[in-house]
Amino acid sequence: MTLDHNDLWADRRKQARIANKDAVFIRLGDRIIRGTEIRNISIEGMLITVGEQVDLESRGTVAMTYRCGNETNDFKADFRVAHCTQLTKTEIGMGVEFLSMDDSSRQGLTRIISYLRNQNDEEVPLGI
Repeated sequence: MTLDHNDLWADRRKQARIANKDAVFIRLGDRIIRGTEIRNISIEGMLITVGEQVDLESRGTVAMTYRCGNETNDFKADFRVAHCTQLTKTEIGMGVEFLSMDDSSRQGLTRIISYLRNQNDEEVPLGI
């Protein structure tokens, strides 16, 4: 199933999150934090497992390159930390809301989500 770029973005509040287990690096001011796992990703943001506490409403940038079959897709977005949840004794789930990205990143994110959806068909229910 291929998602239409325009349809996906026009309906962004209704999009389910797609499960993903990849790591990602996040820049928060002068700090670089390694997210050990992207627990899920959507058009609106992502839930990232991190090993250190971050302040709510912090602003940062997330960037990733993701291989979708034979195609490489780049994605970079500015975000705010929307919520943090203690997952285990040493892991925190950091929910970020994307604030801005350029058109190239928007298209890359659309392709990444479409690829992940086709690969695992594992959607995370809304609200998680």
